[in-house]
Amino acid sequence: MLPKQLWLVNLAVALVALGCGRESRLPARQVPARLDAERDTVIINGPRAVLLPVRLVDTAGVTMPIEAWSLDLRGDSAVHLKAGKLVCRGRGDARVSITVGSLTTGIMVHCRPVAAFGFPPPLELALGGPPAPVRINALTDASDPETLLEFALRVADSSVIAIRDGLVYPVAVGRATVVVDLGGISTAVTAQVYEAIANDTLRLSPGEFRSWTLAPGRYEIGVSPLASPSELKWLSMETEGASCARDPQREDWIHCLLRGRGGVGVRNQAPAGSAATVRALVRVTRIGAVAA
Repeated sequence: MLPKQLWLVNLAVALVALGCGRESRLPARQVPARLDAERDTVIINGPRAVLLPVRLVDTAGVTMPIEAWSLDLRGDSAVHLKAGKLVCRGRGDARVSITVGSLTTGIMVHCRPVAAFGFPPPLELALGGPPAPVRINALTDASDPETLLEFALRVADSSVIAIRDGLVYPVAVGRATVVVDLGGISTAVTAQVYEAIANDTLRLSPGEFRSWTLAPGRYEIGVSPLASPSELKWLSMETEGASCARDPQREDWIHCLLRGRGGVGVRNQAPAGSAATVRALVRVTRIGAVAA
Protein backbone atom coordinates (compact mmCIF):
# COMPACT_ATOMS: atom_id res chain seq x y z
CA MET A 1 0.00 0.00 0.00
CA LEU A 2 1.31 3.48 -0.98
CA PRO A 3 2.23 5.92 1.80
CA LYS A 4 -0.42 8.60 2.36
CA GLN A 5 1.88 11.43 1.21
CA LEU A 6 2.70 9.65 -2.09
CA TRP A 7 -0.97 8.88 -2.71
CA LEU A 8 -1.88 12.57 -2.28
CA VAL A 9 0.86 13.64 -4.68
CA ASN A 10 -0.35 11.20 -7.35
CA LEU A 11 -3.93 12.42 -6.90
CA ALA A 12 -2.85 16.05 -7.34
CA VAL A 13 -0.92 15.21 -10.54
CA ALA A 14 -3.92 13.35 -11.95
CA LEU A 15 -6.25 16.27 -11.25
CA VAL A 16 -3.86 18.72 -12.91
CA ALA A 17 -3.57 16.47 -15.95
CA LEU A 18 -7.37 16.13 -16.17
CA GLY A 19 -7.77 19.89 -15.96
CA CYS A 20 -5.23 20.46 -18.74
CA GLY A 21 -7.01 17.94 -20.95
CA ARG A 22 -10.34 19.67 -20.48
CA GLU A 23 -8.80 23.08 -21.16
CA SER A 24 -7.20 21.84 -24.41
CA ARG A 25 -10.62 20.70 -25.63
CA LEU A 26 -12.21 24.14 -25.20
CA PRO A 27 -12.88 25.88 -28.55
CA ALA A 28 -10.48 28.68 -29.43
CA ARG A 29 -12.03 32.14 -29.24
CA GLN A 30 -12.82 33.48 -32.71
CA VAL A 31 -11.31 36.87 -33.46
CA PRO A 32 -12.96 38.91 -36.25
CA ALA A 33 -10.49 39.71 -39.03
CA ARG A 34 -12.50 40.76 -42.11
CA LEU A 35 -15.96 41.86 -43.12
CA ASP A 36 -16.36 40.63 -46.70
CA ALA A 37 -18.97 41.68 -49.23
CA GLU A 38 -19.76 38.58 -51.30
CA ARG A 39 -20.57 40.93 -54.18
CA ASP A 40 -20.20 44.68 -54.46
CA THR A 41 -23.45 45.28 -56.37
CA VAL A 42 -27.00 44.10 -55.69
CA ILE A 43 -29.75 44.38 -58.30
CA ILE A 44 -33.34 44.03 -57.10
CA ASN A 45 -36.07 43.47 -59.68
CA GLY A 46 -38.86 41.98 -57.58
CA PRO A 47 -40.73 42.51 -54.31
CA ARG A 48 -38.83 39.90 -52.30
CA ALA A 49 -36.48 41.26 -49.60
CA VAL A 50 -32.79 40.51 -50.19
CA LEU A 51 -30.32 39.54 -47.48
CA LEU A 52 -27.24 41.72 -47.20
CA PRO A 53 -24.49 39.76 -48.99
CA VAL A 54 -21.80 40.15 -46.30
CA ARG A 55 -19.98 37.74 -43.99
CA LEU A 56 -17.73 38.15 -40.98
CA VAL A 57 -14.53 36.08 -41.15
CA ASP A 58 -12.11 35.27 -38.33
CA THR A 59 -8.31 35.06 -38.46
CA ALA A 60 -8.53 31.42 -39.59
CA GLY A 61 -10.86 32.28 -42.49
CA VAL A 62 -13.93 30.75 -40.78
CA THR A 63 -17.27 32.54 -41.09
CA MET A 64 -18.56 33.95 -37.80
CA PRO A 65 -22.12 34.89 -36.80
CA ILE A 66 -22.81 38.61 -36.93
CA GLU A 67 -24.41 39.43 -33.59
CA ALA A 68 -24.58 43.21 -33.97
CA TRP A 69 -24.02 45.56 -36.87
CA SER A 70 -24.76 49.12 -37.84
CA LEU A 71 -26.07 50.10 -41.25
CA ASP A 72 -25.86 53.40 -43.08
CA LEU A 73 -27.83 54.04 -46.27
CA ARG A 74 -26.95 56.94 -48.55
CA GLY A 75 -28.80 57.56 -51.80
CA ASP A 76 -32.25 57.28 -53.32
CA SER A 77 -35.28 56.90 -51.07
CA ALA A 78 -36.44 53.90 -53.14
CA VAL A 79 -33.95 51.68 -51.25
CA HIS A 80 -35.03 50.64 -47.74
CA LEU A 81 -33.55 48.49 -44.97
CA LYS A 82 -35.91 46.17 -43.13
CA ALA A 83 -34.66 43.78 -40.44
CA GLY A 84 -31.23 43.59 -42.05
CA LYS A 85 -32.66 43.03 -45.53
CA LEU A 86 -32.87 45.24 -48.60
CA VAL A 87 -36.27 46.21 -50.01
CA CYS A 88 -37.09 48.37 -53.02
CA ARG A 89 -40.06 50.72 -53.21
CA GLY A 90 -39.65 52.14 -56.67
CA ARG A 91 -36.71 52.78 -58.93
CA GLY A 92 -33.45 54.20 -57.57
CA ASP A 93 -29.89 53.61 -56.35
CA ALA A 94 -28.16 53.77 -52.97
CA ARG A 95 -24.95 52.79 -51.23
CA VAL A 96 -25.20 50.77 -48.03
CA SER A 97 -22.32 50.78 -45.52
CA ILE A 98 -22.15 47.89 -43.05
CA THR A 99 -20.08 48.17 -39.87
CA VAL A 100 -19.28 45.44 -37.33
CA GLY A 101 -17.05 46.69 -34.57
CA SER A 102 -14.07 48.34 -36.28
CA LEU A 103 -14.69 46.57 -39.60
CA THR A 104 -16.59 48.23 -42.46
CA THR A 105 -17.61 47.31 -46.00
CA GLY A 106 -20.11 48.62 -48.53
CA ILE A 107 -22.32 47.55 -51.40
CA MET A 108 -24.16 49.40 -54.18
CA VAL A 109 -27.88 48.71 -54.53
CA HIS A 110 -29.82 49.23 -57.78
CA CYS A 111 -33.62 49.05 -57.58
CA ARG A 112 -35.02 48.16 -61.00
CA PRO A 113 -38.59 46.90 -60.50
CA VAL A 114 -39.95 44.71 -63.31
CA ALA A 115 -43.68 45.10 -63.89
CA ALA A 116 -44.33 42.75 -66.82
CA PHE A 117 -42.74 40.59 -69.51
CA GLY A 118 -42.89 40.51 -73.29
CA PHE A 119 -42.41 37.44 -75.46
CA PRO A 120 -38.93 36.03 -74.83
CA PRO A 121 -36.49 35.27 -77.67
CA PRO A 122 -36.52 31.57 -78.65
CA LEU A 123 -34.09 29.32 -76.82
CA GLU A 124 -32.93 26.65 -79.28
CA LEU A 125 -30.12 24.24 -78.47
CA ALA A 126 -28.41 21.67 -80.67
CA LEU A 127 -27.89 18.27 -79.06
CA GLY A 128 -24.16 17.92 -78.46
CA GLY A 129 -23.68 21.65 -79.03
CA PRO A 130 -22.71 24.51 -76.71
CA PRO A 131 -24.90 25.89 -73.90
CA ALA A 132 -26.80 29.14 -74.22
CA PRO A 133 -27.86 31.94 -71.85
CA VAL A 134 -31.50 32.63 -71.08
CA ARG A 135 -32.76 35.94 -72.44
CA ILE A 136 -35.99 37.54 -71.33
CA ASN A 137 -37.96 40.61 -72.32
CA ALA A 138 -38.50 42.42 -68.99
CA LEU A 139 -40.54 45.63 -68.91
CA THR A 140 -40.88 48.52 -66.47
CA ASP A 141 -44.24 49.92 -65.38
CA ALA A 142 -43.90 52.34 -68.31
CA SER A 143 -43.51 49.35 -70.69
CA ASP A 144 -39.87 50.28 -71.36
CA PRO A 145 -37.27 47.49 -71.63
CA GLU A 146 -35.34 46.80 -68.42
CA THR A 147 -31.84 45.46 -69.04
CA LEU A 148 -30.33 45.59 -65.53
CA LEU A 149 -31.48 42.21 -64.25
CA GLU A 150 -30.55 39.64 -61.64
CA PHE A 151 -32.40 36.33 -61.60
CA ALA A 152 -32.30 32.67 -60.66
CA LEU A 153 -33.15 29.79 -62.99
CA ARG A 154 -34.83 26.46 -62.41
CA VAL A 155 -35.93 23.82 -64.89
CA ALA A 156 -39.14 21.81 -64.90
CA ASP A 157 -37.70 18.81 -66.82
CA SER A 158 -34.04 18.04 -66.17
CA SER A 159 -34.12 15.08 -68.60
CA VAL A 160 -34.11 17.54 -71.54
CA ILE A 161 -31.91 20.41 -70.30
CA ALA A 162 -29.62 21.19 -67.38
CA ILE A 163 -28.67 24.52 -65.81
CA ARG A 164 -25.12 25.20 -64.67
CA ASP A 165 -23.56 28.58 -63.87
CA GLY A 166 -26.49 30.45 -65.38
CA LEU A 167 -26.32 28.63 -68.73
CA VAL A 168 -28.73 26.09 -70.25
CA TYR A 169 -27.14 22.85 -71.49
CA PRO A 170 -28.83 20.42 -73.92
CA VAL A 171 -29.30 16.90 -72.53
CA ALA A 172 -31.83 15.19 -74.81
CA VAL A 173 -34.09 16.06 -77.74
CA GLY A 174 -37.37 17.65 -76.65
CA ARG A 175 -38.88 20.69 -74.99
CA ALA A 176 -38.58 21.94 -71.43
CA THR A 177 -39.59 25.00 -69.48
CA VAL A 178 -37.09 27.27 -67.74
CA VAL A 179 -38.57 29.33 -64.90
CA VAL A 180 -36.85 32.71 -64.49
CA ASP A 181 -37.29 34.13 -60.98
CA LEU A 182 -36.46 37.81 -60.45
CA GLY A 183 -37.03 37.93 -56.70
CA GLY A 184 -40.75 37.30 -56.44
CA ILE A 185 -41.80 38.01 -60.03
CA SER A 186 -41.18 35.29 -62.60
CA THR A 187 -41.62 34.29 -66.22
CA ALA A 188 -41.14 31.10 -68.21
CA VAL A 189 -39.00 30.40 -71.29
CA THR A 190 -39.43 27.34 -73.50
CA ALA A 191 -36.20 25.60 -74.45
CA GLN A 192 -36.13 23.44 -77.59
CA VAL A 193 -33.37 20.86 -77.96
CA TYR A 194 -33.01 19.52 -81.49
CA GLU A 195 -30.76 17.04 -83.28
CA ALA A 196 -29.55 17.93 -86.76
CA ILE A 197 -29.62 14.73 -88.84
CA ALA A 198 -28.82 16.52 -92.10
CA ASN A 199 -28.03 20.08 -93.07
CA ASP A 200 -26.50 19.50 -96.48
CA THR A 201 -26.25 21.25 -99.82
CA LEU A 202 -26.84 18.63 -102.52
CA ARG A 203 -26.44 18.59 -106.28
CA LEU A 204 -29.04 16.21 -107.67
CA SER A 205 -28.99 15.08 -111.29
CA PRO A 206 -32.25 13.95 -112.97
CA GLY A 207 -33.37 10.68 -111.35
CA GLU A 208 -30.80 10.93 -108.54
CA PHE A 209 -31.95 9.96 -105.02
CA ARG A 210 -30.40 10.67 -101.58
CA SER A 211 -31.71 9.22 -98.31
CA TRP A 212 -31.18 9.21 -94.54
CA THR A 213 -32.08 6.58 -91.94
CA LEU A 214 -34.17 7.90 -89.05
CA ALA A 215 -34.74 6.72 -85.49
CA PRO A 216 -38.16 7.01 -83.81
CA GLY A 217 -39.14 10.59 -83.07
CA ARG A 218 -40.75 13.77 -84.39
CA TYR A 219 -39.03 15.49 -87.33
CA GLU A 220 -39.05 18.64 -89.39
CA ILE A 221 -37.79 18.09 -92.94
CA GLY A 222 -37.15 20.83 -95.47
CA VAL A 223 -35.89 20.91 -99.05
CA SER A 224 -35.13 24.32 -100.58
CA PRO A 225 -33.83 24.86 -104.15
CA LEU A 226 -30.93 27.30 -104.17
CA ALA A 227 -31.17 28.65 -107.73
CA SER A 228 -34.90 29.28 -108.12
CA PRO A 229 -38.08 28.38 -106.18
CA SER A 230 -39.52 27.09 -109.45
CA GLU A 231 -37.10 24.12 -109.27
CA LEU A 232 -39.06 22.78 -106.31
CA LYS A 233 -41.36 21.07 -108.84
CA TRP A 234 -38.54 18.64 -109.70
CA LEU A 235 -37.85 17.66 -106.07
CA SER A 236 -39.83 14.94 -104.34
CA MET A 237 -39.58 14.13 -100.61
CA GLU A 238 -40.17 10.44 -99.94
CA THR A 239 -40.51 8.78 -96.53
CA GLU A 240 -40.64 5.23 -95.18
CA GLY A 241 -42.31 4.23 -91.90
CA ALA A 242 -43.39 7.82 -91.20
CA SER A 243 -46.65 9.71 -90.89
CA CYS A 244 -46.11 13.15 -92.44
CA ALA A 245 -48.02 16.35 -93.10
CA ARG A 246 -46.99 19.34 -95.18
CA ASP A 247 -46.41 22.63 -93.39
CA PRO A 248 -49.34 24.95 -94.28
CA GLN A 249 -47.06 28.02 -94.25
CA ARG A 250 -44.00 26.59 -96.04
CA GLU A 251 -44.53 24.29 -98.99
CA ASP A 252 -40.96 23.04 -98.90
CA TRP A 253 -41.30 21.65 -95.33
CA ILE A 254 -43.00 18.56 -93.91
CA HIS A 255 -43.56 17.37 -90.33
CA CYS A 256 -43.15 13.65 -89.67
CA LEU A 257 -43.72 11.18 -86.84
CA LEU A 258 -41.85 7.88 -86.73
CA ARG A 259 -42.83 5.30 -84.10
CA GLY A 260 -40.22 2.85 -85.37
CA ARG A 261 -37.15 3.10 -87.52
CA GLY A 262 -37.65 4.55 -90.97
CA GLY A 263 -36.14 6.89 -93.50
CA VAL A 264 -36.49 9.97 -95.63
CA GLY A 265 -35.17 10.71 -99.10
CA VAL A 266 -35.08 13.40 -101.76
CA ARG A 267 -35.38 12.60 -105.44
CA ASN A 268 -34.87 14.75 -108.54
CA GLN A 269 -37.82 13.55 -110.62
CA ALA A 270 -36.89 15.49 -113.76
CA PRO A 271 -36.91 13.30 -116.91
CA ALA A 272 -33.71 11.37 -117.51
CA GLY A 273 -31.49 13.09 -120.04
CA SER A 274 -32.82 16.55 -119.27
CA ALA A 275 -30.58 19.37 -118.04
CA ALA A 276 -32.61 19.88 -114.83
CA THR A 277 -29.80 19.35 -112.33
CA VAL A 278 -30.89 20.95 -109.05
CA ARG A 279 -28.84 22.30 -106.17
CA ALA A 280 -30.84 22.22 -102.94
CA LEU A 281 -30.43 22.64 -99.19
CA VAL A 282 -31.77 19.61 -97.32
CA ARG A 283 -32.48 19.90 -93.59
CA VAL A 284 -33.62 16.96 -91.47
CA THR A 285 -34.08 17.80 -87.79
CA ARG A 286 -35.32 15.63 -84.93
CA ILE A 287 -37.26 17.92 -82.59
CA GLY A 288 -38.89 15.47 -80.17
CA ALA A 289 -39.23 11.97 -78.86
CA VAL A 290 -42.19 9.62 -79.30
CA ALA A 291 -44.56 9.58 -76.35
CA ALA A 292 -44.56 6.24 -74.55
